[in-house]
Amino acid sequence: MHIKSTLLVRQRYEAMGECLGASDGSERLIETRGGQREDTLDLQRCTQPISTSVNWLLNGPAHGPLTIRPTHWPQNDTRPGPPPRRQMADTLPFHILVGIFVAVRDQTPPSRGGAVVSWASAERIRHLPLVCSAWLDAARFVIYRSVALFGGTSAARFTRTLEDFPQRAHIVRSLLISDDDTANGGRDAEEHGQQLIKALSMCPNVDTLQIRPLPTSVRVPLLAAIAAKRLKVLVCVPRLNTPESAMFHLEDIPMLSQPSLEVLEMDFWTSPESRIVLPTFQPLAALTHLAMNCSGAHSFVLPLIFATKSLKVLDIYIEAMYDDPAEVARSFVPTQATLQRCTFITNPSLANLPGHLPPFPPSFDRILAHSHQREHLTLGATDISVAALRCLPGSLHTLEIESITDFPHFEFSDTLIDTLLDPSIPFTLRTLVIRDDFWTPQEVERTRTACAGRGIEFVSDWQ
Repeated sequence: MHIKSTLLVRQRYEAMGECLGASDGSERLIETRGGQREDTLDLQRCTQPISTSVNWLLNGPAHGPLTIRPTHWPQNDTRPGPPPRRQMADTLPFHILVGIFVAVRDQTPPSRGGAVVSWASAERIRHLPLVCSAWLDAARFVIYRSVALFGGTSAARFTRTLEDFPQRAHIVRSLLISDDDTANGGRDAEEHGQQLIKALSMCPNVDTLQIRPLPTSVRVPLLAAIAAKRLKVLVCVPRLNTPESAMFHLEDIPMLSQPSLEVLEMDFWTSPESRIVLPTFQPLAALTHLAMNCSGAHSFVLPLIFATKSLKVLDIYIEAMYDDPAEVARSFVPTQATLQRCTFITNPSLANLPGHLPPFPPSFDRILAHSHQREHLTLGATDISVAALRCLPGSLHTLEIESITDFPHFEFSDTLIDTLLDPSIPFTLRTLVIRDDFWTPQEVERTRTACAGRGIEFVSDWQ
């Protein structure tokens, strides 16, 4: 019985990165039959040379006819065949595999602090190393590099895993901890909070931490766990429905403001301060992004801004009004050469409104005169006046003004139109946004026309 196998020479050579073709463009078939293991191929009819690196494949002499081996070896043939081709998935670079696995893992849209993927969701890719051993490092990197723990059950399973495999705790760089029971008033909130703090303590290399609602009973161990880290990013958004449920106290703010921080975002909601205490902060030379959302206590905000040295992005919302604009201006002195994007909104409650505007200029009338790098500025109408348009920094391209209180400094007037049309003012502003419900359509149209004459796009609630 003859053993017949057909070998497509082009395929054999392409597997080795070579190409062999016939002069007439057709593919050349070489047949081998049982009893006749050798067949010849005339090299003169081939348009491309055969690399000597594949001579072992053809097993032919240096000159003369070439020997073609069959594709399918008989079972009793012990001669070595060509090495197996590696699958593409085995050779993908590490960063490509990580990107693929992140896409498989991420099923939720990004939220504050970045993409939030729960630990349970990330575990969905834990089976990938079982498919291919070459995927192990990339899959483990994705699972442990960024961990989000929602609730005590998820935290307990995570800590048990780290107890069994301690080396994996060193992979974790980003951690989110939150307890759903705390937000919902669950009875197991304290136990779950302890599990979450334990998970934080077990990860020595965490540099990005996001804190969601936690029971107030874990405040002290949480502060201790944070103090043991060298954080670069800290996002605290544990804001609940009542000041009594606030996680942090006023005296905790300096402890949370570590010198290593590059990004600090906080929702700080407490009862109004019974006495004004100005905390002392260490110099925050690395901090480039600061966001504060404060209701109640806010005396720490200006000293915190003053402690920065290289701030680029500032986002402040305070449900109060500063009585001394000069104090606000002084706190911005260290940021004059670096701050690029600034949002500063003061929105006092009706009970705290003074009933009239202070007799002195608003704070940002002073600050803008000494600003050099501002590119985007969002202010409350109580913190800037029309006069500030005469001293806008040349780097500023977008100015947004929001009128929240009943006592705005910045409002429509003939002075505003005259300032916009004054040719002696070298406006570099590209966009002016006014959000004020009390402006009439006619006032909006007059302002839009004046801005158009200076090449400024005007945007208002009245479109």
